Amino acid sequence: MTTDPTHVAAQDTIGYRINLLARLMAQALKTHTMAEGVLPGQYPLLAELWSEDGLTQKQLVERVRIEQSTIAHTLKRMERDGLLDRRPCPTDGRLVRHWLTPRGRAVQSIVLTGIASVNERAIDQLTETAVAQVVDTLDVMIANLDPAAAQAGSAPNDKT
Repeated sequence: MTTDPTHVAAQDTIGYRINLLARLMAQALKTHTMAEGVLPGQYPLLAELWSEDGLTQKQLVERVRIEQSTIAHTLKRMERDGLLDRRPCPTDGRLVRHWLTPRGRAVQSIVLTGIASVNERAIDQLTETAVAQVVDTLDVMIANLDPAAAQAGSAPNDKT
């Protein structure tokens, strides 16, 4: 790759390739979860709620770093599809908290199994050392673009 940005095709940039990889992984994961009606845009929200149920929309926006309007639409769809319930906060009536339904909890194993399968497929021809280098490199790139991530430190390094 050349360093002169006027002579680089978009397809040759790191951002383009990372975006393509993310879309391909989301499409592959969709094949594991489509029968349950769980869509790729819902995975980050489900993951946060599996970790800590009863979050507000603002907390979800801050944690997954997706725009508020997108989160609002996704939460409405998830409620419609029976994955979560919205309930007023008992200590602050201005807040609404999002709680997983039994169905929202039940899809966790399907989604996590799908994630593991897609991750294994994506790294199939890489050594453990190469995977660790990719993860470390991505952590540095994230920290370069997100000062909050740099202050928090990188995520624990594992194979997937």
